[in-house]
Amino acid sequence: MGTSLDNLHVYVDNLSVEKALENIFAGLHQHMLMADFTEVTDAAAAQVTITIIADNQNPWISFYGNIPPGLEEAGIHLSQRVGYPVVTINVFDSDVTTVTLFAKGQKQDTYSNWINYDSHPPRISGDAAKWQLVLPKNHSPETLAKAWQLDKADYPFEAEGALGRIVEVLNLGRDRAWYDPKRDNELSASYILKLYFRYNQALPYESLAEGLPRFKPYMHFPKQHLLSRNQRFGLIFSVLNLGGASQGLEILAQGTAIDQKLIQPVGVITNSPFDHAIGTITALPELVTTDVNESSYRIRIEDYSIRAGVADFDAIYKLPFHLRDLQREFDLPHMLTFVGQAVNAGVGKLEIVVRPFANRELGAVSLRTEITVNELKAYKL
Repeated sequence: MGTSLDNLHVYVDNLSVEKALENIFAGLHQHMLMADFTEVTDAAAAQVTITIIADNQNPWISFYGNIPPGLEEAGIHLSQRVGYPVVTINVFDSDVTTVTLFAKGQKQDTYSNWINYDSHPPRISGDAAKWQLVLPKNHSPETLAKAWQLDKADYPFEAEGALGRIVEVLNLGRDRAWYDPKRDNELSASYILKLYFRYNQALPYESLAEGLPRFKPYMHFPKQHLLSRNQRFGLIFSVLNLGGASQGLEILAQGTAIDQKLIQPVGVITNSPFDHAIGTITALPELVTTDVNESSYRIRIEDYSIRAGVADFDAIYKLPFHLRDLQREFDLPHMLTFVGQAVNAGVGKLEIVVRPFANRELGAVSLRTEITVNELKAYKL
């Protein structure tokens, strides 16, 4: 993946940082209050952290963090409240650089190296003459317009190359444009301030479900799965707990694909694919017989922790994006991978049953797929 950036900068020219910050703090607090946020002193209790960088050697005061309700709205509101021009920078996956100028509560102009993104040829947007109010005396609109042009020497990062030239013309500097709040010690600045804000209303994540665990499918594997004989495969799926926290998980693999020996179960990976570590395979060693299937493979993981679900999971998707906590959403489902080996050609059904130890019957969930195993074909080179 390429670089992605979102930051905002207030142009104070040669005004002292101390005087400018007084006005900016007042404007920022007004803006956050309108978005229904209150400043808090406890970083752990905050849902939004805004980092402010300022220095008397730089005509810009820079903001980093997810300023609600979004970068464009923040640019409009802050330019009106603080009385200074504002520039926002957005870089998407190293492909598209978008730099927007705001003044007196109005969007003045937007530069983009690829305004018709995903279409070809790419088109550049922007009117450099409208940027005169933030240009230093030694640079003209023509200088900025030249910086906007893409340079093949920057390939495959032409968008970032253009951004580098733009921030140099604006006297903002590359360190501000690419600043990472996790690396404060690498930036030389008079002021590095962090403000913490919390939403005034309770979020769905904070209200956990109670009672016995109860699973429902979250991410299914495909309804059909095509394999070649002797191929090892993995089917990734996930279940969501709608009940309270518990301990112990049982996983059952069964179906005609196993009865007919089309596939041989190998094991299950129980850690999330979003984790940095690669999961280890827990074997499915226990062969059991059920009323329906000749051969079912079962594993019981006694120390598996089932996290409590969210009491109103659907409410998460009704939140505005700036209030979404994607990391917490990734952690809610229980991600699993069934690992098997294709053995013989044929077509059959595979069913994976996932049960919590507590509430085994009512809390269980079943996922099904059709398995087709083909013979390996030899190709002439």
